[in-house]
Amino acid sequence: MTLYLLHTSSVTDWIIAFTAVFGTIGVFCNLRFLNKQSKSSQDQINELTKQSKEAQNQTKIFNEILDLYSSDFLKDEENKKEAKKLKQQERLNKIKPYFTSRGGSSYGRNDFNLTLINNGGMAQKLFYTQISLNDLNIPPFSPDAIINMNAELIIIGTYYGNKLFNNVTPFKFTLEYSDNDDNKYFQEISREGPLGELKVGFPQLRSLVQDDKQPLNK
Repeated sequence: MTLYLLHTSSVTDWIIAFTAVFGTIGVFCNLRFLNKQSKSSQDQINELTKQSKEAQNQTKIFNEILDLYSSDFLKDEENKKEAKKLKQQERLNKIKPYFTSRGGSSYGRNDFNLTLINNGGMAQKLFYTQISLNDLNIPPFSPDAIINMNAELIIIGTYYGNKLFNNVTPFKFTLEYSDNDDNKYFQEISREGPLGELKVGFPQLRSLVQDDKQPLNK
């Protein structure tokens, strides 16, 4: 009976021992398998990270190229606009009429005359606006009147009021006209001060004809 118990105990120990060994082997195999899986997953992660960085770099390069192209395009458009403005200004300087005074006087009781000379380009479509003195009449220009360069423009007017009118009576009006391209200008003309000094302002651009022939109000 004693021998049987000893034999049974030994068999059990061997079974436990074998179980432990095989369990260790299984754990080792599982660890190795998991390690391979982990390594494979890490490789995939590394590859995706690499591809992501490459995509980001490509996107950055593309955006830089796009910005450069846009900048060059805008710069080119700005240069074209600036060149167009300079060409337009050059044209205006060439054809702009410019009247200056050659003096004036009053004669009779209520009449006066002013003499202007055109130092610029041809002036056409002339008319008056904003006459400051009531009862001062300045006859309108002929519709087809043209004042060429270096030609005189004589303005004759009559005062029909009851006040004294002489060489120092102040008044003011605006002379309007167009150039050869139909750009519109105005100059303010006045007689003022104790000596009745005649003043002619600089020509001001009122409207500019564009390429589509639509005026741009200034």
